[in-house]
Amino acid sequence: MEDTLNLNIGILGHVDSGKTSLAKRISQIASTASFDKNPQSQERGITIDLGFSSLKCPIPEHLKGPNDKLQHLQFTFVDCPGHASLLRTVIGGAQIIDMIILVLDICKGIQTQTAECLILGEVFCRRMVVVLNKIDMIPEEKRALTIQKMSKRMHLTLKDSIFKDSPIVSLAANPGGSDNSSQMPVGIDNLIEVLKSHAEIPERCPDKPLLFAVDHCFGIRGQGTVLTGTVLQGSVSLGDDIEIPSLKILKKVKSMQMFRQNVNTAKQGDRLGICVKQLDSNKFERGIVCSPSYSSTIHAAIIPLNFIKYFKSHLNSHTKFHISIGYETVIARVTIFRSCTVEDSNFDVGKEYVYVKEFCHVDTNGKEVDDMKFKHFMLIEFETAVLTTPNCLVIGSRLDMDMHKNNCRLAFWGSLILGFTDKNYSKTDLPNLRIFSSKTKVGTIDRVVDRYTVIGKNIFKKDTNLAFFVGLEVGFSTGEMGIIEGGFGQSGKIKIAVKSGGLSEGTMNRMEGKKKGKAAKDSGDTNEVTNSEPIRFTLSFKKFKYVTNKKITQ
Repeated sequence: MEDTLNLNIGILGHVDSGKTSLAKRISQIASTASFDKNPQSQERGITIDLGFSSLKCPIPEHLKGPNDKLQHLQFTFVDCPGHASLLRTVIGGAQIIDMIILVLDICKGIQTQTAECLILGEVFCRRMVVVLNKIDMIPEEKRALTIQKMSKRMHLTLKDSIFKDSPIVSLAANPGGSDNSSQMPVGIDNLIEVLKSHAEIPERCPDKPLLFAVDHCFGIRGQGTVLTGTVLQGSVSLGDDIEIPSLKILKKVKSMQMFRQNVNTAKQGDRLGICVKQLDSNKFERGIVCSPSYSSTIHAAIIPLNFIKYFKSHLNSHTKFHISIGYETVIARVTIFRSCTVEDSNFDVGKEYVYVKEFCHVDTNGKEVDDMKFKHFMLIEFETAVLTTPNCLVIGSRLDMDMHKNNCRLAFWGSLILGFTDKNYSKTDLPNLRIFSSKTKVGTIDRVVDRYTVIGKNIFKKDTNLAFFVGLEVGFSTGEMGIIEGGFGQSGKIKIAVKSGGLSEGTMNRMEGKKKGKAAKDSGDTNEVTNSEPIRFTLSFKKFKYVTNKKITQ
């Protein structure tokens, strides 16, 4: 439908805020998956899966171009679950939307899942309309004041976010609270006008390879299997070959429909049903469909780290998170690292990076820490291999946190920079990552062999492999510099060659005095005992986490 602009509108909010009732009121056409048709939804009385419906209207004047063929604006509404246990489904749905309708029960205000929906909105899109629903539950004499107070509270909540200028619409989608209610909804026409006035033509990439997010799959006897979903990137036409990478099969597009209308082609942003032959719908429920060979299976990945400020815990390396990519959510272990300089913001395998044990974006006083000036990245190691496409969005969360507490479970996000396809990536790929920790060891001079050679102690254990440290430079507390030549004896002592003319006279005298003092102490002559501090030496080095041939350098 070349004359139609399709915009995908996510309807998000806390459970029981009235999202599905609102979707019914503003929709003209329902898809096969909409309005809680799922038997489990009807049994539990809540939305448990994504629902889709649409509204078509004339294209608004501000979207018309001088030579534009657009005649219609179609809103595809994505009704998302609001229950805390279904957050991963909401994450999958959020990735296909262009705009959000955030629904609040005006009697309850912002609730836990309302906040999580706001955060997802900041990650995935830039436009939002706030709906204050169930105004019929407020006595008429108090209604205007209640709407005013809640609107003010929402404006304060959004004032520091990208949604600070979002319009707020008050309505009653389902007066009386029953689907069989004879009362007419209040404020629906106003909402539709606000949606139309705030609609924008999003950036589309029709020339890129096809990426199609399938959310439902079902068979039609005598015709084939229908894959319903949203075109995230590129375009698709009748007769095209498409790949279902999770099944490792190619299929040819037999026919296509957009909300019951046959079409020959579809592009990014379109809600679509694709019919293919000889596909068992029981083997593929949801996931990625794409151009042949566009998807890959990876076992680990690197992303830029974008911390979600509402996540109240710190991010620690070597901890596990729930990682969502598309409609998949798997467990993975993360390792955090940062650039060595403030100016260095692009990831490059050939560069060195600093290992970060704990990521803290603010200190105890709420001020941003200096470390945040550096660009941070994250290595993600999946427990189960996942399907990805270039630059796909990755979201990290802690879905195991108590869903009933006032906690944000969304922790970080980023777009895929690098994926490791080799199952043995820890041996083939990770050694190329130059991630290091800065280490410092301090020892003492045990004795002087001569002006150019000293013996050091109290820095290594007797079973330490000293071969890693040979050739590294140390600094003496008296100012001289030395080079580690190797071990001395079996107790962890080392032999150090003194650089640039050897030890100074002052250092030699100090060591001689220390030697006399020790001899006097051993003989019991306390008058000759000196109180001079031992001469110390410091070794600073980099210890690389994954490099196998040279783990330690300076």
